[in-house]
Amino acid sequence: MGIRFVLVSARSPGWLAPEAARLGLDGIGICANGAVVYDYEAERVLIHRPLEPETARELVHGLRLAAPGVVFGCERPSGFVAEPAYRPLYPGRGSIPRIDALVFTAEPVTKLVLQHSELPQTELHALVSDLAGELVEASYSGAGLVEVAAAGVNKGSALAELCDDLEINRSEVIACGDMPNDVSMLAWAGLGIAVANAHAEVLAVADEVTSLERRGWGRAGAGAAPRPRLGRARQRQPQQRSSTLGVFGLDRAAVRLGDLADDRQTEAAPAKKR
Repeated sequence: MGIRFVLVSARSPGWLAPEAARLGLDGIGICANGAVVYDYEAERVLIHRPLEPETARELVHGLRLAAPGVVFGCERPSGFVAEPAYRPLYPGRGSIPRIDALVFTAEPVTKLVLQHSELPQTELHALVSDLAGELVEASYSGAGLVEVAAAGVNKGSALAELCDDLEINRSEVIACGDMPNDVSMLAWAGLGIAVANAHAEVLAVADEVTSLERRGWGRAGAGAAPRPRLGRARQRQPQQRSSTLGVFGLDRAAVRLGDLADDRQTEAAPAKKR
């Protein structure tokens, strides 16, 4: 059967599909931190796990009281929308509809996006976790944004469900990532690999870490000793495993996945996350 590659990203299907095409990948991708499973070929959403309006609106109310100045954006099936004060990370990509968060959370939310001009990203993330507890899943992957999905919705849970549908055992899965929203995915996979410059939370759960060879990528373990998974009871012997699924967190390093897959070269710049 060979190795099947799956991109798993915080990005929407509209962002991820062109990256998959550029890398020569077809089939299925996991988007919006696990909230959406998307079929590139059929151009349709297979699974949508939204944050319910009542929960989203309660969070908006709570954060406005706890962190005045917080601004919201929102990924929905109908497209991305944001409050008037929301600052697009890449303004040149097109106009964004602007309405108040209590209006756009009246329908199910794929992913709620938060930003604050003064609060550090880690503090805003901690505040969401304190306010909402187990009602939501909060994560981040860069650019100062905090992303909120429905409870239990993350890259790891979506990957587990996809592998169950494909009848692929977790022991046959290699997952590679770099940011905190990849932790659940690396923790679930049979072999979790962190890139050498990954966030500390990712390095802490990774079984192995890449070196910084050849355009930033190298073989896992080539530049660092394998790292034990925290809190995992079973012993790892990744050199004896034959993987049938390769999974890559795609939030900061899209272009380099081609090197890992089959040494294809590309000069295209990575797509940018909203």
